[in-house]
This record gives sequence, structure tokens and C-alpha cells, in this order.
Amino acid sequence: MTRPEPIAPEEVLPPKPPLFRSVGELLSQPLRVRWAIKGILEAETVCSLIAAPASGKSFLALDLLASIATGHPWHDHEVREQGPCLYLCGEGHGGIQRRLLAWALAHPEANLDHAPLYISERTITLDQSGAKAIADEIERLGIGPRWVAVDTLARHLLGDESSARDMAEFFAVIDDLRAQFHCGFLIVHHTARGTDRARGSTAILGAMDKELTVARAEDGSISLRATKVKDGQEWGPLWFKLNGVKVGFDTETQEDVWSAVLVPTDSPEDAPDENEEHVLVTLRGLYDRARENLAESGGKGAPRVSAAELKGAVRLPKTSFYRARKQLLEDGRLILEGAYVYLPEN
Repeated sequence: MTRPEPIAPEEVLPPKPPLFRSVGELLSQPLRVRWAIKGILEAETVCSLIAAPASGKSFLALDLLASIATGHPWHDHEVREQGPCLYLCGEGHGGIQRRLLAWALAHPEANLDHAPLYISERTITLDQSGAKAIADEIERLGIGPRWVAVDTLARHLLGDESSARDMAEFFAVIDDLRAQFHCGFLIVHHTARGTDRARGSTAILGAMDKELTVARAEDGSISLRATKVKDGQEWGPLWFKLNGVKVGFDTETQEDVWSAVLVPTDSPEDAPDENEEHVLVTLRGLYDRARENLAESGGKGAPRVSAAELKGAVRLPKTSFYRARKQLLEDGRLILEGAYVYLPEN
């Protein structure tokens, strides 16, 4: 007589977490902001670093990630969550080694040569196949990345940065990787010509938890300011300059090899008011667009920008905008005639 097969116990699944929580429960939870770099970057967020070409944005991106990877304070800002970082390098591979050598020489106590900072050897398109390649490489390295820098958006995008649909697909990949590895993303991107706004679709700004804007003054100093903070206050500018660092000697050319490193500096004495400059840069961009639209439509006459259009395009609080506009009008750097605003050169 054969014994009956034992019946396997039914698998007990863990209860699903509730879909909703009461506002009272939410308000009773301890309040904590998870900073990666205190006051600068929050953990597990998506941030952009935007600037015109040759403004120092890649220096800043590498500087931020080197601090997170080593735990070394970022210009007196405490690194709260140190850990592995990935730098997706889409351009300037030849200069990366020199920049990292300069950073290591400027911060010898940080031990950058032992830090979990990884630089891509080739450009990776951030689509589903690219995301899988990154995930496989993370598994091979055996790390849990804290931050991933994408330098630049355009070099890692499959599609058109002016297309809301293409950008939605791009950020869907970013969100999937962020959810899988619980890391933050720093997206290096260009500003539109003649403006301090991100180039391409407005979906880019909409996807960001924070937007950091970089600008270079006439004396070469570099400013950094937060121009969008989803859950907080805008800040800045912080001022930096690039100090030259001798990083080695080229035996073939018999010449010293140089790079540079970011160091804090004082605001230039002739630095323009940030809000006033923002209004002027925005207006120049609106006039460039108005000229292009006029040329495409075959229209005649001079392009015009209304005061209401300028106010809607400027990302400033109402009182800040009107204060900046008033000073620009008094200084003669802005002209208001009826419903339209002009630059003196217009």
C-alpha cells in the first residue's frame, strides 16, 4: 500500500501595504530631508545642470560626483550620503583623466584613487537596451550607486530633445533605473541659444526635482544657482573659479600637462544683479524666437515682445520680477512702450 503524497502547504503571501494613508498619519511622521550634499543635492532626486557651452558645467558635475564618491566635503557643504557614483561621459573623454588628476592633487586627503567613482568608456543611449547594459554593469561591479551623472543629455538621447514624447521616454528610463537602484541622477544639458533656459522641450524642466544653472562671467568666474527647486527655496549664486593644476609631463612632446580644478571665489565686483540679468537674457531669447517666427511666416516689419509675454517667460516671483524690471527701466537697459518691451539694441 502506497502512502499518499504529502500536500504542500499553500504559499502565504505577505499582506499588501495599504494604498492610502490618512493625512494625520502623514503629519505625525518625523520630518527629515535626505541630503546627498547638504543644501545642494537631495538623495534619489533628478537634477539638471544647465549652461551654455564652455561655461564649466562638466567641471561642476565631476566635482559634485567626486565629493559624493569620496565623502569629501563639497566646498564646505557636508556630504551626508557617500557612495558609488557612475559618470556617463558622452563627450570630452580625453580630458576626463586630466580633470580627475587635478581634483586628486587638489584634495589629497580625499583618496580619489580608491573611491568608487566609475567613468563610462563609450556613449550609452539611454533607452531600454542602454538601461539594461547599465544595470548589468552595476551588477558586475557589485555596487549600489548613489548618483549617476549623464553628460550630456543630447549625447545619451535616442530621439529629439524638442519632442515631449521622446523626452517622456528618456525620463521613463531614468525613473526605472532610479527606482531599481535608489539613486539620484544629475543631467548635464545645454541652455537654448541666447537664454538661460534649458534647450528643447519644456518636459525637461518638468521632469526635474531641481534645476541648477551655471553661467560664466566676463572675468571667467563661474556662478551656480538653483533656478528650480520642487520642494524648497531657490538659492544662489555660489561663485567659483578654475585654478590651473599641473597634472604631469608628456614625455613625447616634452611639455607639462595641465588641467584645472574648481575653487570658491568672491562674487565679481561688476557682477550684474542675477534677477536683472535673467530678465534681459529671457527677453533676448524671446526676440530671437520672434525673429525666427517672423522669417518662417514671411511676415514683414520688426519683431515685438509684449510685457505680458516677458512676465510669463521669466521664472521669478512677481515682486522680484517687477523690482528687476523697474531697475532696468531706470538704467535704460530696458524700454517699455505701451504694451511692448524692447532692448536698446532693438
